[in-house]
Amino acid sequence: MKKLFSYIFLVFCLFFFSSINVVAEEKKKSKWITKKESTQTQQTSNNTEEQSKLAEEKKKLEEEKARIIEATKQLQEEKKRKTESDNRYKLLVEQFGEECESGWSNFFTKYEPGTVEYKQCLIKMAEQEMLKAKIEADKLKTSEEILAGLGPEEKRAYKCEKIFNFKKNSDQYKDCVFKLYQADLDREKIDIEKEKLELQKKLAEQQTRQKLIDAQATKDALLLEKKKLAVEKRKLEVTKAQSKAALELEQKKLEAALAQADAAEKQAMASAMQAEELRKRNKIERGRDSDKMIRRGLKMMSNDPSAAGCTLGTLFNC
Repeated sequence: MKKLFSYIFLVFCLFFFSSINVVAEEKKKSKWITKKESTQTQQTSNNTEEQSKLAEEKKKLEEEKARIIEATKQLQEEKKRKTESDNRYKLLVEQFGEECESGWSNFFTKYEPGTVEYKQCLIKMAEQEMLKAKIEADKLKTSEEILAGLGPEEKRAYKCEKIFNFKKNSDQYKDCVFKLYQADLDREKIDIEKEKLELQKKLAEQQTRQKLIDAQATKDALLLEKKKLAVEKRKLEVTKAQSKAALELEQKKLEAALAQADAAEKQAMASAMQAEELRKRNKIERGRDSDKMIRRGLKMMSNDPSAAGCTLGTLFNC
């Protein structure tokens, strides 16, 4: 009993201590898991903060890049405007520089190149030139509108008086009218020649097209005729081949008939030779029989004892 109790006590102690160890291990494992989760949470938080910082930095870089692009674009536009302004300024200087630049003859009335007054003078001269061009254009437009409602003679008179400013019925006016009349005649002649050339061109094009059509039709007809000739040639070749085949067949039939006739002739000759041979043999036999009968007859007539047994029916056997 003591040993049994000792054994049970020992098992109990082992179970107790093992339970304590298991609980300790579980607590240690739980602490390790908690620590690991805390570390992961902290790392996740750190990663999220780093991602946020990176996103903000990226956003700032993109904004800075957009500002740089916009500034570059503005600089390019400003440079383009400056270039255009410089080109316009050079053009104005070429056109009106002499009129605005000061010199010995106009030192007090004109301006030094590059000054504000000099530039204003250039702009003013350009505006005056544009205004003058506009007035001339309006005047020309008005003249064209007036001329549109006039006849040929009235147009010539209006041009000489209003546009060229010749006094009516003066020598210059009459010379102007006459020259305009000649110019109108020349223009009409040119128009007639142009129309004539256009008609000749159209006629030549039409003739060329017709020639091309005729040539194509001739070509098509020749091709068709060539095809017909090829068909006829083919037919002739087929007919020739058929005739040749028929001729060869007839020739073969003729040769066969000749062969048959030759064979029949040879057979007939052989039969005739056999008949002649037989006739000759029969003739010889009959001759022999006649001789025998004659000798027997002679014997009988001579009372030959060797012929005593011969009779008429047995004559051939004696």
